Amino acid sequence: MCEKFDFPRDMTANIEKFAKHFPIILITGARQVGKSTLVKTLKNFNYITFDDISFISLAQNDPVRFIDDLKTPSILDEVQRVPDLLIAIKKSVDENRSAGRFILTGSADVIKLKKVKETLAGRVVLAQLPPLSQKEIRNKKPLSLETLHNHPRDLELNDTITRDKIINAIIVGGYPERNKITDNDMRKSWTDSYISTYIQQDIQNINEIRNINSFFTLFNILPPLSATLISKQKLASDVKISAPTIDNYLELLTQIYQITWLPSWSSKIGKQFIKNSKMYFTDTGLLTHILRIFSVEQYKNSSFCGNIFETFVLAELRKAINNQLSDDKIFYMRTSDGKEVDFIIESEHRPLAIEVKFSETIRFDDFKHIMFLQDKRPEFQGIIFYTGNKIIPFGDNCTAVPVSALF
Repeated sequence: MCEKFDFPRDMTANIEKFAKHFPIILITGARQVGKSTLVKTLKNFNYITFDDISFISLAQNDPVRFIDDLKTPSILDEVQRVPDLLIAIKKSVDENRSAGRFILTGSADVIKLKKVKETLAGRVVLAQLPPLSQKEIRNKKPLSLETLHNHPRDLELNDTITRDKIINAIIVGGYPERNKITDNDMRKSWTDSYISTYIQQDIQNINEIRNINSFFTLFNILPPLSATLISKQKLASDVKISAPTIDNYLELLTQIYQITWLPSWSSKIGKQFIKNSKMYFTDTGLLTHILRIFSVEQYKNSSFCGNIFETFVLAELRKAINNQLSDDKIFYMRTSDGKEVDFIIESEHRPLAIEVKFSETIRFDDFKHIMFLQDKRPEFQGIIFYTGNKIIPFGDNCTAVPVSALF
């Protein structure tokens, strides 16, 4: 790998810290987000990958002996391919609970598999590796969550990030390989292959789907719905499958980290709240690819640009929260009479009400729903992320912040 493409990962320090306290660390995340690259940087670990079919055969034939014969500490990469191995790992750890014995990686959400759901309970710490953040891509220090919550007007901006560069970053997304490939046609080819091989392989590893075509029909219908409430009944009608099957497919996509859900926030402020969760794609590179958006101009002309921008900001906020092991919790707020705030973030810091606008200008009226919330809950800090280049105060507790603060 060329040195210019060695992306330092914020999660690395957490993994090293976990290895000093827990016998098993399970690193999960979508295919190709860099799990193998990360663990290979860790020193003094025996590395085994189940991309090697010979190791799969050995582990499947006699998992207990396979683990007993291992030189520890060990890294077992792509462990979801041999789920029965987790039982042998549990046995080994019960006999020797020394810290840092096993680091496991899994592309599918192995901890939710029926056979192993409770196998490692109480013995493992989970670490989810998301796609690259914009800070990681540029080798910048992580977003300060404390500043975001308490002093948003002090956020550090990246003055080199123009609006077109923001759009290009949205189109490329966070997968390391897509960031390495500069040729647009080659990036398209890589992504087509990713969808047709890796996603299908992970889905079949978890749950052998009889009609894979109906699954991918759903997968291709979902992108325009990112950052929205979805009707499972309508999806079932569009794909011509049952509502329970839609539920199953959506759960599978969640388990392989292609979509995520934002729960509803509610509080006793005298309004009826919408309770359904909103669906988001986890990476805007894959999202724009499926929507056939490959250029800055295509993005600007797309009717989905606002939803994609909201998806992008949520992904970057979640990466910062995840990588810093923060206790921040993100919700959305929508009342039955149409008052909506894109993101509500609660934590030990001052709570945040965040709106996202794909616009270079912000008006006072853009804060009206945030101010509605602040009238009921004055402790909320109000922020609008936009594509301009200046931090602009709007009263005491509302601030327009350029999205370049996330770069």
